[in-house]
Amino acid sequence: MAFFDDRGSGELTMQFTADTEKMQQAISEKLSMTISALGALATALILSFILYWKFTLILLWSLIFGALIYLAGKRVGKKFNANGRNAESPGNLMAEEAISAIRTTAPLGLEDLISARFHEYLDLISKNELFMKIFTGLLLGRAVGAGHINFCIGFLARPSVFRLKGSFLCKCSDHRPGHQNGSVLHCGSQWQCGCIRIRNPTHL
Repeated sequence: MAFFDDRGSGELTMQFTADTEKMQQAISEKLSMTISALGALATALILSFILYWKFTLILLWSLIFGALIYLAGKRVGKKFNANGRNAESPGNLMAEEAISAIRTTAPLGLEDLISARFHEYLDLISKNELFMKIFTGLLLGRAVGAGHINFCIGFLARPSVFRLKGSFLCKCSDHRPGHQNGSVLHCGSQWQCGCIRIRNPTHL
């Protein structure tokens, strides 16, 4: 019975209701999106390793970075969601008890006191929600930035990952005998010059 000394039945009921709604929303909406995303990711990784495994290993850092972002966001989000629920339950309980005992609250002049306390809980909930929105925006920005960095790394690492065969129109960038630096010539061997046009790239 000592458990109910500082916790009313209204607080427990509101907290259980809020938790149940959030669990239902997570199961119905987020689970399907998560399964779809994991399936697409697994398919892309398998095809990438089959076609260009060295190139995939170079770009695999973004997957590790995304996993770290997910773990950090999960911990921070869990903490602030718990703070929001802890502030929401007492505020709802206070409003419920004040409304149910309006005949006692009004004659004693407790409206201002109850309203001030209720606004304190509302301010705490608003701060937690604002922080979660900002934090979510930062995580999304980092994820998008990682994708753009991946594109840049892909373009920079492409010449060292793919071997070139066939005939190339190249711009000479060395000082070999008979080669004039900056001249454009027709090269038959790979890595003879600094190519400005790539034809028939094949995987190593």
